[in-house]
Amino acid sequence: MKKILKDNKKEIILYTFLFLVMFIKHIFAKTGTGDDAWFLNYSQLGIKNFTILRMETWTSRNIIEAFLILFVKNGKWLWTIIDSLMFVLIAYDIYKIVLSKKHNYYMLGCIIFIISFFPFRMLNQAGWYATTINYIWPLALGFYVLSFIPRTYQGEKLSVFQKETVILSTLFSSNQEQMCLLIIGFLGLYLIYMFIKKQKIPTIFYVILVMAVCMLIYQLMSPGNANRKVTEIALYYPEFKYFSLIDKSYIAVMSTICTGLLTCPLIIYFFNLSLGYLIYQNKGNKKEFILLVVFSLINLIIRISGKIPLLSTINCFFVRYTETIKTINYLNLSSYIIILYFAIFTMFCFYLIYKYVSLKRFYIVGIILIAALCSRLVMGASASIFASNTRTFINSYFLIIIAGLFCLTSKKKIGKGVE
Repeated sequence: MKKILKDNKKEIILYTFLFLVMFIKHIFAKTGTGDDAWFLNYSQLGIKNFTILRMETWTSRNIIEAFLILFVKNGKWLWTIIDSLMFVLIAYDIYKIVLSKKHNYYMLGCIIFIISFFPFRMLNQAGWYATTINYIWPLALGFYVLSFIPRTYQGEKLSVFQKETVILSTLFSSNQEQMCLLIIGFLGLYLIYMFIKKQKIPTIFYVILVMAVCMLIYQLMSPGNANRKVTEIALYYPEFKYFSLIDKSYIAVMSTICTGLLTCPLIIYFFNLSLGYLIYQNKGNKKEFILLVVFSLINLIIRISGKIPLLSTINCFFVRYTETIKTINYLNLSSYIIILYFAIFTMFCFYLIYKYVSLKRFYIVGIILIAALCSRLVMGASASIFASNTRTFINSYFLIIIAGLFCLTSKKKIGKGVE
């Protein structure tokens, strides 16, 4: 134990700093609002009766909600400590995903800086307990599971304790639909890659995949989810039941692009900075750097357009797709302009990554960015796509941050150099 503490002294100091920052933020959070009050009231039923009720009438997130009512009943301080630790776990997960076995205290400091400035107020959209336990905890534990993909690839072997924590983390994190799909997607691709390369695959990964797939089947067959869908359509989005699959895909794409551009936390612009660093590190074309700055400024102008009267026209151009879309007009030119702009910006980003990092890392970053987009697009299947607000972007935001860190840690590319 002493050797572990000595070898990781700097890391422990940085993690402790993040814990204290998040702990202080939690102290000033006013709990008991939104869904938290509802959960506190129904917690009187007890975990068993409450779980049965929710399974039959509303949701498949029964594991998550069991913890939710437990923490709601036990006051703010327990939640404050555990939730602050979850942010520390997110930092640890990202550090291990990006660097595996290497030590880079500057990079860890960068990760902690980003998490420290993540918009904490976003986590009160449905009440502090409800939002954090439904989104931050599955994110932290899901990333913990996924962090073992690069770690085992680099030769790390899981201890018995790690295997146990991975199984428990999978059980909790996959209970949230978005994270369940991310685990299946990332792990499925990794197993296919290892199979093609004819490399040994740790048994624990098969266990994780089976658990996640079983959880997905449960979510699809859950009577609570079926009843919830009917209720949400009637309550939030009556027109939703008349939309075809193409209509729902259109809604998912437009709401994802427009909500993302209008509400994107400023800390996510770190990704743009990482692309700028790639150009600078490789002494790239100045025109590419200028074009990146132009795109970044356009994105920033869109982001702040709702706060500046002179930019209200720009804001109106996008905001119409962030509110309930009752009728779909495929002849509306504005939607195609928005999609075209987003496509050009995305292709430019992929071009820079392809040009300045190794082919292997390009695939890794590309998969992460596609996963970030798909993580929000799947909300097109839900009638609560607009009612859920920006909390459904949380997984996407952190995936984009990870993609940026992969770019930042890329070695200088020489010709067709491979890392």
